Amino acid sequence: MTGDFRAKRPGRIVNAFSEKPGAVTMIDDDLVNGPLHVAVAASIFTSKFPGPRGRTPRGPDPRQRRRLPEERRSASSGGILPDGATVIDHALKQARQRNRIRVGVSLGFHGLSAPDIHGRWTGFDVDIARAISVALFGDADRVEFVPLSSAERFDALEAGDIDVGSYNASITYSRESRHDATFVHPILFDGEVFATRPENLRGTADGASVRDVIATRIGMLAGSTTADNVERYCGRAGIDYTAVLFRTPQEALNGYLSGKTDVYCLDSYLLAGELSGAGEIDRHVFLADQVSLEAMSPVARTRDWQLVKAVRWVLFALIESDNLGLTQGNLAEASRSPSRYLGRFLAPDADSVRHLGLVPEFTTRIIEQVGSYADVFDRHLGARSALQQERRANGLRGDGGMLYAPLFI
Repeated sequence: MTGDFRAKRPGRIVNAFSEKPGAVTMIDDDLVNGPLHVAVAASIFTSKFPGPRGRTPRGPDPRQRRRLPEERRSASSGGILPDGATVIDHALKQARQRNRIRVGVSLGFHGLSAPDIHGRWTGFDVDIARAISVALFGDADRVEFVPLSSAERFDALEAGDIDVGSYNASITYSRESRHDATFVHPILFDGEVFATRPENLRGTADGASVRDVIATRIGMLAGSTTADNVERYCGRAGIDYTAVLFRTPQEALNGYLSGKTDVYCLDSYLLAGELSGAGEIDRHVFLADQVSLEAMSPVARTRDWQLVKAVRWVLFALIESDNLGLTQGNLAEASRSPSRYLGRFLAPDADSVRHLGLVPEFTTRIIEQVGSYADVFDRHLGARSALQQERRANGLRGDGGMLYAPLFI
């Protein structure tokens, strides 16, 4: 092999919120190692490694049989969620005690999660949280939203400050391996792109890329995957640049609009939302570069296995309702004479729902109070929103997209 496939390290990374002007710092995403929870099967160990003088250490007394989930529930203090849902894990017990679920969201991204003029949180990620609330409590409004920066969101999850993160986090190896965190299921496919002003281009805007940019101070959020992705992308292309890191989305946007940076890099839906919210979207050029392709997912603590499973089937319900052509507008009509499968989807088996810790007919309730995936996307990112974005990879698998859900059978 004659080519050098190592990415060249670009110019420098400037910490925009450093106390020392002009300070240069390298920020590694997710530096803090989270606890690693490992369950060791004692029976495997004792069978392969006998004790002294050939004696096998005593294992558990066979008379002490393993308690079934229902027995463990009876012995615990968790109790029952509304409508008889079984509670086993710690997160759901606490959610029941406080009568709401705590969900981490961003500090404010238009279209994803941001407070409106009345202070009510709204956006795609917010509706995901509200759907989880419906499934757990039968009520979309039993959510406590906790705004978090990109740098602190996984620490907050591990510390128990939130139960679930719905903050547009990309699924990455390091985040799952270093933290007590499980990405539940991809719910939004996106990727980072660049935006700049037309006057910062050497030629015309049509088909322009970052190679055509005159000044290359690139603004991005600290604690996100952006710095690593831009380093890899520009390093491979041999493009020199300066990365300017900001603590919050508002600081990053203000830095770009005020001229402290020349280029802004962010996930494409987020970037469209930020510039649209600032009334600036028509004054900037989205460059042709596709810096990354990423899958976003809600995240929960790995040890809270029941909550992980519950949230996963909430996401599946949103996607499958879209696959079935259901919306808030047509649900009542579709429910009048459903097919056998549609009937099972709208009213899943009571025992299975109870074991997930969810309320009966959680699928129907989600569509009634929040909508299907199509409703949520169109309301905040698509045709019924200010962003007017296409679904792109967020189409259904049957339509050539990447969204899928298992069957409700």
